[in-house]
Amino acid sequence: MKTALEVAEYFLHKIDRDAGDTISQLRLVKLVYYAQAWSLVFRNQPLFDEEIEAWRHGPVAPSVVNTYKSFRRSSIPAPSSPMPDFSHREQQILEFVHERYGNLGAIQLSDLTHKEDPWKIARQGIGADERSNSIITWEAMRSFYSRESPIGFVPDGQESQLLKLTYALLELPEEKQLELNADSAETMQIVLDKAERQHPDYAPTLAARVKDALASTDRKSVV
Repeated sequence: MKTALEVAEYFLHKIDRDAGDTISQLRLVKLVYYAQAWSLVFRNQPLFDEEIEAWRHGPVAPSVVNTYKSFRRSSIPAPSSPMPDFSHREQQILEFVHERYGNLGAIQLSDLTHKEDPWKIARQGIGADERSNSIITWEAMRSFYSRESPIGFVPDGQESQLLKLTYALLELPEEKQLELNADSAETMQIVLDKAERQHPDYAPTLAARVKDALASTDRKSVV
């Protein structure tokens, strides 16, 4: 398992300083928070052990705040150390967070977290300007951001359920099911992710969408 500081280093390496982009401590800690939250959604496990606290300006990992406290609103320089090693799945999640939130500034990220349930729940009964180290639980993060899950990402452990639904919709015989390669399976998961949950009674429509998706991929192992 990684540390919050290693996750922070990932985002520090991703900043395009040549293009004029900068990152402050306030912005950095919010990206680290979102990385933890989405790891809980997609991997059902945290990226790091450190607890997230609900401070006045939003969720923080205290170690990141303390390490970069002199850069609260100023630009943090590029790291002198190489990018930490991350697994492929960890990299997918970090890239997702960078693409989803990386264009937002520190104040925008802070305001966004203030509108979301995990921080609000942890701050219940605490004044707006009152200091607190109240913990934002992993379950609160997982529960809230699971409802925001985008098409294209399937939580670990749910792939088989989605594939079973796909097989049923396509009415594929067992021998054809075994021939589906990983790329085709991933395509079907993308198609079915939110559609299956939001429109469970539209089986014919879903079947057509899956067939269209398969038609646009390499079907050498399917036909």
